[in-house]
Amino acid sequence: MDVPKQKSLVSDLLASAVKPEVAYKRRPDLPLTKEAADAIWKAVQAKGGELIIGLSDAVYKLGLPEVYAKRPDRSYLLASSLQKILQQKYRLPIRCGSKSKGTYLAFTTVKDLHEFAAIRGGKPQ
Repeated sequence: MDVPKQKSLVSDLLASAVKPEVAYKRRPDLPLTKEAADAIWKAVQAKGGELIIGLSDAVYKLGLPEVYAKRPDRSYLLASSLQKILQQKYRLPIRCGSKSKGTYLAFTTVKDLHEFAAIRGGKPQ
């Protein structure tokens, strides 16, 4: 994009901007602790590679904001965020998904650690 078009786009965006008082909804960040991540890992291992837990129980026991338990239809977003935190921040080979229309969270181990390393850009543990 050349400079005159970019300046025009910037002007258009600024002209379209609304005041910051506009209400928007954003759920709070996930405060998943290292202790909680390690507990998930140990529980998944103890259950043979798959741990399924009720959404409300998971939210309560992991110390997540209560708002995450109120919308089972959006639990797939919670699962995706948890998986990202578990894999990228804590380097744990765990997948997370939702089951039964969001009433359960499922944690499973990533079987192929080389695949996990390739996805996350590191070496398997």
